[in-house]
Amino acid sequence: MNLISAIISLIVIIINIIIVYWLHKIDKCVCAKKIPEKKYLKEWFTILVIFSIVYNIILYNLNLKTLQSISTLLIIIQSIIAIINIVMLIRLFIYIFKLRKLECECGLLKYQSFIYYYLIVIFSLVAFILLMLISFLLYITLNAIGKNK
Repeated sequence: MNLISAIISLIVIIINIIIVYWLHKIDKCVCAKKIPEKKYLKEWFTILVIFSIVYNIILYNLNLKTLQSISTLLIIIQSIIAIINIVMLIRLFIYIFKLRKLECECGLLKYQSFIYYYLIVIFSLVAFILLMLISFLLYITLNAIGKNK
């Protein structure tokens, strides 16, 4: 694991801890309990923090040969976690959006705003990456069709 990926992992873990903290604090809020998207958010992000810490410790301590032998398993686990995480991030975004719509004042606005804008940045990056991927696939397809003529 290189320094840049370690720093990025640490930042993501810290942001997920902030999300768990905010979800824990907002549990006491009456208006926040009415929103169904709240279900399982705190549990998921808690599991994600624990998984991220354990995963990074394992990656840091494994040598390259061992890492190569379990790479398929790691890719499968990462894919499953990524799919669930995308769903939970969307639910978190909807939850915060509904809290804002209700003008719920007990939502710890500083944390709520930070998480809200963090999610907007994440969704923008994912959309950009998907757009680039689709453009690349379209380019390859059109080039392959052009060469066959």
